[in-house]
Amino acid sequence: MIIRPLVEGKGDVQAIADLIRRIAHERHGRYDVKVLKGHKATRSRLSPSTVAEEIEYAHRVVPGGADFVIVVYDSDDDCAAQHAEQFPRRPDARLAIAVREFEAWLLADTDEKSEIDKSGSVRGAKEAMRGRLGRKYRETTDGRKLVHGLDLDRVERNSRSFQHLVKVVGELIGIGRRPDDF
Repeated sequence: MIIRPLVEGKGDVQAIADLIRRIAHERHGRYDVKVLKGHKATRSRLSPSTVAEEIEYAHRVVPGGADFVIVVYDSDDDCAAQHAEQFPRRPDARLAIAVREFEAWLLADTDEKSEIDKSGSVRGAKEAMRGRLGRKYRETTDGRKLVHGLDLDRVERNSRSFQHLVKVVGELIGIGRRPDDF
């Protein structure tokens, strides 16, 4: 089984792939899942009217094709639920939106409830990463390194949007798939 993430940020290309791989292995016990490096698309290309083209492209660029595509992007200040409602329903693709930004998932790896709100989101997460690291946060290198050290249980407890990502990965690899999804 091959999964190809479709992401919006250059720092997400490898970090999201590594995170999905960890979820497949550690949360769902599936070591036969191959997660490819993410395909980067601009946020405008991930809109409901054009995301189908990007999903098709993400499938085609992999020799032999990817079985599934997981679209992951930041909600920023938009309502994640509205984006989800507009996402085309497809058996070969799922949407997982990081509320506010991907780095909110990294910051959710904490026992300090003051750092996250009840939805598991953090406004200004990239800036907050500077405080956590004690230096400037570098998206392309730090995100990937931090993904490997995440306490997935703690992040899942603290972030509803991360809980959704774990669920989406499980659905695509056949764990918890609902028959009415297809």
